[in-house]
Amino acid sequence: MGFKTALLAAAIAVASTGRVHAAPLETDSQILSHYLVAGKQVEHVAGLNPVFQQTLVALFAAMPSEIRDNVQILSGYRSPERQAELFAAAVRKYGSVKAARRMVAPPGKSQHQRGMAVDLTFGSKAAKRWMHENVSAFGLRFPMSWEDWHLELATARADRK
Repeated sequence: MGFKTALLAAAIAVASTGRVHAAPLETDSQILSHYLVAGKQVEHVAGLNPVFQQTLVALFAAMPSEIRDNVQILSGYRSPERQAELFAAAVRKYGSVKAARRMVAPPGKSQHQRGMAVDLTFGSKAAKRWMHENVSAFGLRFPMSWEDWHLELATARADRK
């Protein structure tokens, strides 16, 4: 955890509880695990790129509480095996590799597999609107209009080249 992230986490802890907490600070993946959809494994956030983790921590910390309470991480890092399972299921569903590629990245091509993407769920229209209006200030973006829940670092796709 970087110094700025640690300082921000400490400030949030004091602001939310009204008291200084002497317990060790959480890592970025531990902080993000609080925003996972119930039942999701911590690997979804623990496997993310460290810079992306830090950026997401800063984003969640900056959200007004009524927004933060309505945004969750549904999916994050995916292992190569999991990405292969998803792609195979898409091929079965859509009938061909070509059709499946329109909906699911093949193994080795997914930003999730690279630890550079999360899929979010929004509990309110206000939360979705706030996210879409504010993520660019954190160096993030929703790169695909047809997947308005898929969030990446703004540089994630440029980094692939």
